Amino acid sequence: MSEVQEVATTTPAAMFDLSGRSALITGATGAFGSAAARALSAAGARVTLAGGNAEALDQLGGELRDADAEVELV
Repeated sequence: MSEVQEVATTTPAAMFDLSGRSALITGATGAFGSAAARALSAAGARVTLAGGNAEALDQLGGELRDADAEVELV
C-alpha cells in the first residue's frame, strides 16, 4: 500500500492520536478553550487547564475526568 493510500484509509482518530502527549490550555473556561480541552483530551492528550473562572474550571476538569481524561488544573 502506498503512503497516499495509507493516509486515505486512516481514520481521523488514528491521525490525531495524542496519547503520551501533554497540552497546556490557557483560557480553558471560555468557549474556545473548553472546546480545545475536550478535543485534545478525547484524542488522548494529558491536559493542563488554566482559566479565570475557578468554578467553571473545576466543572470542566470534572467533566473530562469523568470521561477518563488525565487532567491537571492550575
